[in-house]
Amino acid sequence: MAVVGDSNSTGHLGDIDTGIAAKTAWIAQVGTDDIEYAGGWARDGATSALMASQVQPVPDADVVVIMAGTNDLAAGLTLEQLDDDITSIVSTVGAKNVVLAAIPPITLRADYAVEANADLEALAAKNGWFFHDGWGNLRTADGVWSTQYKVDGIHTTKAGYGVFGRDMGEFIRQTFLEE
Repeated sequence: MAVVGDSNSTGHLGDIDTGIAAKTAWIAQVGTDDIEYAGGWARDGATSALMASQVQPVPDADVVVIMAGTNDLAAGLTLEQLDDDITSIVSTVGAKNVVLAAIPPITLRADYAVEANADLEALAAKNGWFFHDGWGNLRTADGVWSTQYKVDGIHTTKAGYGVFGRDMGEFIRQTFLEE
């Protein structure tokens, strides 16, 4: 599996390799040996445009999980730009299966997270990809972080990334590995 994303993919530790080494990145916490990280690109603060410009092909990836859009609002990028960037990322990575991960709760702009996730879900449906929201157990009914998982309103704790990682791992397993 390839991963492309921002700080919520790195475990808020700079880059994906550092997050994996520290076992804070969600991919390091999927809780199973049948899902293997094949590569990708993730950096703290990354917009979808930066992801699209930096990601490289990951020839060994059967699945790519893309978590993009969280930082686009602050950078002034539109949802149309997000869609174009994700399409570019998918093309570059080259995995046959695509999962668009929901962006996490954003305490100060819960409405943006709802809007962006609706856009991501529609983009996935339009292209025959998958959309998965692994943040459900980490947010309240009003769309913000549950207190036990909130760090700063955009990021979660190592335990929170673990909850997301195990949820995403189960989704990947059920969708692509079980026959």
